[in-house]
Amino acid sequence: MKAWLERLLGKSTKAPAAASPASSPAAPQSEGLLVNAYATVCVLPPLDFEHQLLAQRDASDPALAPHLEGFVQHVLSRGDGEITARRYGLMRHIERVQQQVSLVVSEAAWPAYLAWAQRANALSFLPDASIFDTQGRELLNAAGQAADPEAALPSLPDALARKARSEAVLQAHGLRSPASLPPVLAEAELQLRTPEEIAARAVAVLAAAVRAESLASEQALSSDEILARLPDAAAAWSPQERAFMQTPAPEAQLIANMGWRYECVAVFAWALGLQQTLPFPDSICDVGPLTRRFLDAGSSQALLAQAQPRSASELLDALDETFRLHWCIRDAQIKQQPAPDGLLPGVVLERHRALNWLVRFAHADWDDVDMPT
Repeated sequence: MKAWLERLLGKSTKAPAAASPASSPAAPQSEGLLVNAYATVCVLPPLDFEHQLLAQRDASDPALAPHLEGFVQHVLSRGDGEITARRYGLMRHIERVQQQVSLVVSEAAWPAYLAWAQRANALSFLPDASIFDTQGRELLNAAGQAADPEAALPSLPDALARKARSEAVLQAHGLRSPASLPPVLAEAELQLRTPEEIAARAVAVLAAAVRAESLASEQALSSDEILARLPDAAAAWSPQERAFMQTPAPEAQLIANMGWRYECVAVFAWALGLQQTLPFPDSICDVGPLTRRFLDAGSSQALLAQAQPRSASELLDALDETFRLHWCIRDAQIKQQPAPDGLLPGVVLERHRALNWLVRFAHADWDDVDMPT
């Protein structure tokens, strides 16, 4: 048996309060190891191994979010507090957690538990405040050090296959992202926006983009004029969009930012099946036909009647590829170099924004969508 498991098994299974990322149920004295498993899948696989279940909760439990915030702070505060690649990756995993299970696992059941953890895409937090991957390797020890260089943040098989396909696409265009850049979500982790949400957001974003274009051309359209053609837009505006639409003379940078949002509308149209392709981002979208499609429909409901929403796999393929392209652009910016040939930074940025919103990245509302790379 591995030394760390020998060290932990057979002792009290109650997690020390100082080591816990947040409040967790205390286990009774028994033979076995207390494990807090943090899984990112939407539906938890059956607990098909010998165990003693202490507690289980999912994202519907209001106590889970603050617990996970506490866990993130625990990870970031360990050791010297430096934000290493491993700590950052752990933070991102914790932010995606949808299921937490507290249980006691015996030595004999440990291999079966790890097989379950692979299916659940779950990290394991142990009583000495160490964190283990799905292979039983120590990602972070109690001192906050990256103990095992072979330890890796977990990813499900379809996410890893998608990453490989995206890397091949980049390579075909003469681009390369680092092998260490993780995959995006797997299908089992995905909670997509509904077609109704997508159609409403598309109309809201389009209204703001149309006004931005009119302001930039010094032929300003009022909110009322735009709403006459897109009457559903106002109900779906975000706080920032509403302020923009109601401000007589917005700042030039804000006008430019909102004008780029046509690229988000193009992503939403593609996601709904209203646009056949989402081409490589080497040119801006064709605004005229895109806008006419929405104006001719007249309402979100009319758009939905025409929609044939894309599969989760297609959306995740687009997100994974865009994520890597965005990294290439930011890497060039850091090095104070021009964007790689054939890439338009504004198009990639707005696609990343729209796709992250579609997959509920970090559960953020539209104004708060982040696009980390």
